[in-house]
Amino acid sequence: MLPTLEGEPVTKFKNKEEAIIDLVQLVLLGICKTIHNDIKPDNVVKYDGHFFLIDYGISLLYHSFNGNQCFDKELKPIKSKSVLTTPLYDSPEKAKDGCVSPKSDLYSLGVYFFY
Repeated sequence: MLPTLEGEPVTKFKNKEEAIIDLVQLVLLGICKTIHNDIKPDNVVKYDGHFFLIDYGISLLYHSFNGNQCFDKELKPIKSKSVLTTPLYDSPEKAKDGCVSPKSDLYSLGVYFFY
């Protein structure tokens, strides 16, 4: 069970650089075999001096990763079935065929820092 946080959305801060360390650590969720699947400014909040990634409603768990693609326990490719994401932050592979991996979250984080 994830805690509920009532923080300030990162969109209210002008200096996004202070969030870099916390957010990069969060993207390392790939180590925990979790794909957030919707990294965008509205899903990053500052609470008690730290940045948190929120809204895991469409996150996905995976069993294995071959460096390019994630698979479930039956070795079927993991695909995002959600249409609730924000296209600007979607990775090219997710937009193309719905396939997602930790690389997809890293791409979204890169777009987040670019804008």
